[in-house]
Amino acid sequence: MNKKWSIIIGSIILISIFITGVFADSPIKLIVNGQEIKPDAAPQIINGNTMVPISWVAKALGADVKWDKQNNAVNITRPYFVSNQAEAEAKLYPFQNINGMYRGFILEVKGERKYFAWENVTNPTYAPELLFADINQDSEKELIILLTTGTGTGVHKEDIHVINPGMLTEIAVESPADIVKQNINTKMQSDGDNMVIQIITGGKETTIIKEKEYSCSWFNNVAFGSICHYEVINNKLIVRIPAQVSPGSFVGEIQATYIFENGKYRANTINFTKTDY
Repeated sequence: MNKKWSIIIGSIILISIFITGVFADSPIKLIVNGQEIKPDAAPQIINGNTMVPISWVAKALGADVKWDKQNNAVNITRPYFVSNQAEAEAKLYPFQNINGMYRGFILEVKGERKYFAWENVTNPTYAPELLFADINQDSEKELIILLTTGTGTGVHKEDIHVINPGMLTEIAVESPADIVKQNINTKMQSDGDNMVIQIITGGKETTIIKEKEYSCSWFNNVAFGSICHYEVINNKLIVRIPAQVSPGSFVGEIQATYIFENGKYRANTINFTKTDY
């Protein structure tokens, strides 16, 4: 349920918030949940009270601020979370809604909040997904956030973020582009009425032969990246990256399983599976 407050108009408000700096000599810093905010009007200390711009603080906390001219009031509406994970006591609030994209999120875990510059489409079909699993096998579960950053005909792009829920710190994950660049070799060539497609991964070569009539417009080489899907199976983080040979035509997919090593998640087991879709 939305929480809404009407506050009589004013450019500043008394609020309990952490402020640092020596105001006599330098601007006071405004820090909300560990993130420095730089408002138009600087925070002030007046008669021992901390005064900060209300709109900047509200927006930093994921709220929508609107001026009600008729009632001479400012309405602050805190949006409902777009995703949650009950076991982790985690909720994800969108920061801004711009042109069909959520830009920026506030992640809340057990009452603690932190802003992240993530993005996700606003289409509820592709709402962010929060998972909670021990994907680094240290007997402590991690919070995994799966985001959809683009979708359409022949396109589905996902982004992943792994968070230490106790510290709200992010752990690096090797990207699909880097996995392909460092581990996959491909080649496509014409052979009479056929196209010969070769995909090499981990020293294993897969050859696929397609009649040229299979597509009216072939790529010069196998393409990866228009589609990727992440999932967690049996506490293992996996990414699937389809191999595309023409607009709308795929011949299989790379499946990479991650391991945690040297402070980041990197692809360990990498296989190619031949399919038609």
